[in-house]
Amino acid sequence: MDIYFGTILVEPHRWKDAPPATLASVWIDRALAAGFDGIELWERHFLACPPGEQSLLAARAGKVRVYNSYARFDAASAVARTESMAGCARFAAGVRGVKFNLGRPPSDPGPEIAEAAQFLDALPDGVGGWCECHEGTHLEKPDAAAVAFAGWGLKSAAILHPVGMSADRMRAWFDAAQNRVAHLHLQARGPEGPFTSIRNRPAEVQAAFERLRTLGFAGSATIEFATGVATPDEDPARVFEQAVADLAFLRREVGA
Repeated sequence: MDIYFGTILVEPHRWKDAPPATLASVWIDRALAAGFDGIELWERHFLACPPGEQSLLAARAGKVRVYNSYARFDAASAVARTESMAGCARFAAGVRGVKFNLGRPPSDPGPEIAEAAQFLDALPDGVGGWCECHEGTHLEKPDAAAVAFAGWGLKSAAILHPVGMSADRMRAWFDAAQNRVAHLHLQARGPEGPFTSIRNRPAEVQAAFERLRTLGFAGSATIEFATGVATPDEDPARVFEQAVADLAFLRREVGA
């Protein structure tokens, strides 16, 4: 299995209305040297970076496998969707999927599902639209996701968060996405902080991968979060070390 390094891991401003605090180009080289198979690039590391950084990132386009878009699909976000599409095009040499999310309830999901269908149709050939299905979005439950995936067609696929997911719920997600599950975001929760490294949950991780294999999963994964993320003393270098240790755990203990 290809395992990618998500640049959101080392971005302290990931959930702040502020420019990125780190340069993704620096971490890309380190991640590849540490054994990651590619990169999931957080969109703002490209769209909101300082002068010169875009060229450095574009030079590494062949190693960016997932473009982590934050485009929205409401009427007010047309410009943002255009920017996302342009960003994806800059990395089309390596990108396999563009991650996207639908918005949050209680708005009507119908118009967003329709707008997302147009977004999917406009993606470059060979690039899929990978919908991250999680809590706080319209597609937080399999039955809601099933409606969207039925209309989106083969260019769409799902991103799941499998750690801690029960066998029945995982099966429900595969059914909802019509078995089009392309990618995983790997993370685990505290109690030592908002997030913990997945190797601190070995039984949950191993159970998740056994269920995925039973269901025929043949996609990729990104180490999304690790110990040290979103803590008061967050340090990107320490978070990176945790992610590298998690990668070794996946290779050694899980056979990923």
